[in-house]
Amino acid sequence: MPKFINVSPLGALDLPLLGRVVAPGEVIELTRAQARHLKGQADWKPVSAAHEAADGAQTDTTGAGGADTQDGAAR
Repeated sequence: MPKFINVSPLGALDLPLLGRVVAPGEVIELTRAQARHLKGQADWKPVSAAHEAADGAQTDTTGAGGADTQDGAAR
């Protein structure tokens, strides 16, 4: 299934297509029919399987920026 990432400079986006708000940087999985609606829009970037594996991208459902380690350094 196609995946897209929210790259909007406005941050979180209300996406009626899914019936929810998508956090900035969140990767969403769509059907092919849904993906056709986002393709070519500036606020959405397609995520390929190779790109996802190389970057270690994961679907962000919390909107959090990530956890810190015990010494305070970001992972």
